Amino acid sequence: MGMVRARSCGRLVVAAVLLTALAACDGGWAQFRADAERTGYNPRETALVAGNVSGLQVAWSVPIPGIVQPDGGGNVAVGSGKVFLAATDGTVRAYVAATGAVAWSAPAPGATGVVVTGGRVLVSSNDRNVNALDAASGARVWRRPTLGYPSTPTVVGDRVYVVGSDSRLSTYDVATGAPVGTSFPVAASGDIAVSSGDGSIYLRTDRTVESAAREVQAYDADGTLRWSVSVPGPSGNPPPALTPVLAQGRVYLGGRAYDQLTGELVWASSTADWYSSPAYAEGTLYGLRTFGLGVTALDPATGQTRWSATGLGDAFPDFGDGPAVTPGVVWVNAGRRVRALDAASGALLWSSDPAVVTADAFMPVVAGGRVFSVSGTDVAPRSTLTAWRVP
Repeated sequence: MGMVRARSCGRLVVAAVLLTALAACDGGWAQFRADAERTGYNPRETALVAGNVSGLQVAWSVPIPGIVQPDGGGNVAVGSGKVFLAATDGTVRAYVAATGAVAWSAPAPGATGVVVTGGRVLVSSNDRNVNALDAASGARVWRRPTLGYPSTPTVVGDRVYVVGSDSRLSTYDVATGAPVGTSFPVAASGDIAVSSGDGSIYLRTDRTVESAAREVQAYDADGTLRWSVSVPGPSGNPPPALTPVLAQGRVYLGGRAYDQLTGELVWASSTADWYSSPAYAEGTLYGLRTFGLGVTALDPATGQTRWSATGLGDAFPDFGDGPAVTPGVVWVNAGRRVRALDAASGALLWSSDPAVVTADAFMPVVAGGRVFSVSGTDVAPRSTLTAWRVP
């Protein structure tokens, strides 16, 4: 497979990913885990590099009415100079990325995910609707009812994919909301990964099979089941709720790699005790070590360890969105602090001030020369959105 990307913002190599590429040209973070393949990698972030991140300082911090649920990365998107955030108070808000000022707010009951693309902000909400809002004003452009509670939207080109709690996958046109193709049943509701190459779809089901294993399935673009495998949890523990990650013709789940076409196990790492999905960037996998309290980098072809960084926090949660990666830098929430590590060696480059408490379950979002992180948990009275930048 392989990810299809534009090599520059002026020349796109594949017309099918036009809208996605245009939305990314401002260095934004368009959707959950950065892209439809869920790699957690933002290659367009060039302002923050290994040589200057030690100078990061808090740019602003604002309280959020309500709370932001894990997976927090699915509720934060960055683009067009704004940060879009969905919270449990039934509102999606746009914050000015430079100042933290509220640009606009719009109702979104029980919002479960937000995406920004093509001048639209796509929001799934627990009133069983997918909404498209104008990114500049927050005005509703279209609304499409779903048969169940929708998952975080996933965008590839001019299409948005949503899985409802009725376990059906539906596809809509980003601009108009018109249904595209045929809705078809899948094994579960939840977050998915979609190949921008052939449109195949990958999801982790909620069904536990065998002993301490969880089922993962792949579908062709027309809804035909491609394969189904059972994925065990790390170190003999119950399997976590992982989002599949697609790269280089493989599907990565925790510390395992599967062939994208056949589902055949390619390798399983004994050192990658990961309770979150890994990130893939420039030929390396990065994952949070649950029992080693650190980050491990693996060769994605063989599963061999390239480096391991430990001692980054008191403990990692039993769930989470995993690391984020920008060129040369790995970003994690660990020990209630945001950390930046050298992508080549694992050396610690920067830690946020411990007075600014962050939530370990949330992936940092890095875009437009800023690092964004959400504090609070699903039991906290409210959350806080904080931005850091290099002065």
